[in-house]
Order: sequence, then C-alpha cells, then structure tokens
Amino acid sequence: MKKIDRPRMSKPRITDVAKKAGVSISTVSRVLRGSSPVSDDKTRKVLDAVNEINYMPNFMASRMKNGEVNLIGVILPNLLNTVIMRIAEVILSENKKKGYQTLFACSENDAQKELAILDLFRSSLVDGVIGASVLKDSQIFKNMEAVGIPVILFDRIVGDIDWVGEDSYQASYDMTKYIIRKGHRRIAFIKGVEGTSISNNRYDGYLHALRDFHVPVIPELQLQGNFREESAYRLVSKLLHTRSKKDYPTAIFSANTNMTVGAMNAILEQGLSIPDDISIASYGDPEFPLSLHPHLAIIRQHYNEIGRLLSDRIAQKLEKEDSSTIEKSITSLRFLVPTTFVEGESIRDLNSEQ
Repeated sequence: MKKIDRPRMSKPRITDVAKKAGVSISTVSRVLRGSSPVSDDKTRKVLDAVNEINYMPNFMASRMKNGEVNLIGVILPNLLNTVIMRIAEVILSENKKKGYQTLFACSENDAQKELAILDLFRSSLVDGVIGASVLKDSQIFKNMEAVGIPVILFDRIVGDIDWVGEDSYQASYDMTKYIIRKGHRRIAFIKGVEGTSISNNRYDGYLHALRDFHVPVIPELQLQGNFREESAYRLVSKLLHTRSKKDYPTAIFSANTNMTVGAMNAILEQGLSIPDDISIASYGDPEFPLSLHPHLAIIRQHYNEIGRLLSDRIAQKLEKEDSSTIEKSITSLRFLVPTTFVEGESIRDLNSEQ
C-alpha cells in the first residue's frame, strides 16, 4: 500500500489566538495571565478563540483554576558546562526558597532552538525568564517584557537586557598578562562560541594583553572552539600533529573549563608534560582532585553569587509587576560578580631558564 504523506498540523500559537480574536498578543497574554484588567468583550473574544483553535486548553484551564503557578523558565546553552550547571542548581534552590517553580530548557547554543524555547515559554505563560542566550538581537526579550514576562540574562550580554555576569574581558586580560610575565611569547587561545559576547570579551582581553606587552598575535594559535571539550581536544590535537615541536605554543589559555579538559587530554595523549612542555591556563575551574598535579592556573568564577543574584533579580521584577504592570522605566542593569585569580602550578616560568 502506498504511503500517503499528510501535511503535519502545527500547534496553535499565541499569535494565532490574537489573530482569531482580533486583538494584540499583549491582550491575549493579559487575559490568560490575569496580570491586568481587560474589557469583558475582549476577554470573551480571547477565551472563545482559545477554545476554538484548541490553544493548550488543559494547561491554561489548570492555571486559571488554581491561580498562579509562579513558574520561571530558565534557558541553558548546554548541559555539559560545569559552571552553567552549578549556576542552574543555585537558581533552582533560590527560586524554591521564594516559592517559584523552575522549568529548564537547553538551546544547545543554537539560535533557532532558543527561539522555539522562548516561544514555548511565552505560550506556556511562564512568569519570568532567566537565560544564557546565544541570540544577538534583544528585540524578542523586549517583546516578552512588553507582555508582562520579565527577563534577566547571564553569561552572555544581549543588547540592553538586564544581565548578571563577570568582567570577563579584564579577567582574561589579567591571566594573559600573568602568562606573559612568566616569559611566554607563543600563547595560544581557545575561543568559545563565535559571536557571543562572553566569547568576544574573553578573546579581546587576551588580544589586548598581547598587544600591550608587544607579544605577537600568531594566527595559527587562535583556535576557534565552541565551549565543548571535544572541540578543544580536536583543535589542540591537530595543532600538535601538524607542527614541529619548536613551533608548539609554550602556553595555551582556554576560554572555559570544558575546553581546558579537552586541551589537556590532547597534550597528554601526545606524550607531552604540563607545564614542562606546554603550560595551560583556564577560564573557570574544572575542580580536579586536590591530589592531582600540577594545580591549574585558573580564573575562578563564583557561581553561587551569580545564581543568587539571578533569582533575586527576577523575583524583584516579578514583585514590581505585581504592584503594576512591568514598565519600560525599569532601568537596565549590569550586575558584575568578581572573579578570583588562582596562580596554580601549570604556567612554567621561562624567565628563570634564560
């Protein structure tokens, strides 16, 4: 029997409800959330449209019957980054203390997947959003705030949306300066996801330190990773296999913990020693056992403080929304959490050998 291909029916979206009811998306959101008064006529039109096109009726009916669920959606860029997952654990714990449930979703550093998650969050009526975003345009977050869903970002900056994070430029600059002062001139850098603010800032800090101390920027030592362990392993392995030993970098600075592990594995697999053959520094602490030597030179991130600030800030924005609808007058804020430099033992002092 010949298979008949039937068109797949897409699930109704909030935009479909608005079109059917002849009202704006913000009106649909206000009706379903009960966040501010809407005329009886418009309310009836929205609810009729919801029922007619079957727009998630069971979920919405439950919310409307039982009241606010106090649900905060959290977007994570991946589930392998140890720092991101530690921040997520703190967010979960802090939200619970405040009476909020937390819904996690993973974008896998893919912009289209993140947009789909945001659409789901908006149509599922989460009360607020915390996210480490791969997007470059802040408009979708502004649209969410316009319909009463506050947003705060971390890790990556997107436009003027509220953000909690670190001065990763300065931390990267200071680590590179430390490596240079140990006598290194062939310093490789493993970059993160291309185009994201956090990757750009860490790379810029490295580049500016090289230039300020008149150290050459060697193109073949600029390695484009993606914050994943396997990317760094592949890049460093290729570098070591295709160059003679005299052309190896004397030091490698990795832009996150996952890539640090990948780079170290590639170095050790080649039969080389850290730091005798190649030194290594890490943005972030892989937290190896204390018995493992050498201890790494790291930029330590304070994920407990980041997670707490994210939970506190979204709660503050939601409380403001409770007393009045969320307003454009809320000032965009940047919360900087300090990092800590840990010298470790993984940067060889070349000055003492001259």
